[in-house]
Parts: sequence; C-alpha cells; structure tokens
Amino acid sequence: MTEIKKEIKSYIEGLSNIVYIAKSSYEIWWILVGPDRPKYVNTLNEYLSFFSPCIDAHFQTMIVSLYKLNDRSKGTLSLIPLFRLVKQNNTFSHEDFSEIEKIYNRAVTIWEKVKIIRHNFVAHRSLGQDISKIYEIAKIKPDEFKELIDLTTKILNTINSLYYRTQIAYNMLSAKDHTYQVLDKLSEDLRKAFGEN
Repeated sequence: MTEIKKEIKSYIEGLSNIVYIAKSSYEIWWILVGPDRPKYVNTLNEYLSFFSPCIDAHFQTMIVSLYKLNDRSKGTLSLIPLFRLVKQNNTFSHEDFSEIEKIYNRAVTIWEKVKIIRHNFVAHRSLGQDISKIYEIAKIKPDEFKELIDLTTKILNTINSLYYRTQIAYNMLSAKDHTYQVLDKLSEDLRKAFGEN
C-alpha cells in the first residue's frame, strides 16, 4: 500500500469514528426529545437530574462531532484534507469523483447550519438566544442532522469502496437499541414500584 493510500485509510478510519460518535449521540438525543418522548416522559421526569444533562450532553456531542467533519482549521482531521489526498492520488474516474462532490456539496449545506449552532449555542453562548432561536437562525431541522450523518457515511463508504473494496461497518453497537432497552427497563421498574401494570 502506498503512503498516500495509508494516509487516506487513516483519514477514513478517523472520520468514521467521528461519524459513529455523532450517529450514536443523535440517536440517543432524538429518542429523548423526538416523537418517542411522550412514551417515556414519566420516566424522564422521574430521573430528571440524569436525563436533563444527558439530553444536553448528547446534543452537544452530536454538534461538535458533526462540526469536526468539515472543520476548516489547518491540521485537523476532516473531509477537506481527505478530499485533497484523493485528488492528489487521482485514482477515481471523473464520474466517481463528481458523484462524491455532489454528495459533499449537499453535506456542506447542512454543515454550515451546524456551524451556526456550534458557534452560537455549543462552543459559545449568544446572549438572549435560546436553542429555538438558534434553530431559527440556522434554518435547520432535526432530520438534517441525520441526513448529514448519512451523507458523510456515504462519502466515506464510497471512497473506502473505491480504494479498498470494502464498506465501513457502523453497526458495532446500536445506541438506538440500547437506549430503548434502558428506557423500557426503567419504565417497567417505575410501573412496578408504583403498582401499575
């Protein structure tokens, strides 16, 4: 394997780990604040001092991880230097690279919105603006966080497949499944404690 291919593999592995963290945090956060919340609201309220910071921590971890994916700071692990290496290596056909760039351009559109949240709510806190106001400024919907994760996964898998003929496995552990298991168990224990069926 050439030095450039080793470097590309290193970027893919590092970025894949960031995607995995973003995906896990998104799944946990979305279960706790999304459409499933009413099913678990009694449990969340009973353990409020745990779940309130948990929600915030997973949201912030997701935002920081998603921001890292296209961080433009020099010397950072992001898609930008990975693309530079891929272009230098000149292994892809024009069609393959155009397809990756198309996906990347959509991802950057969402990333710019994530950047607004990161800069105004997570890394810094803008005075007088709560998260709903920041969402409004960023013009982002929660589904777009998942879309950015999926688009980045597709980019990394496409590059990995073209170079190494393999796909990246992101199903090591399912944060989503484990979150449901924990919430279901806590909810069941609460019902038993209060004599409910």
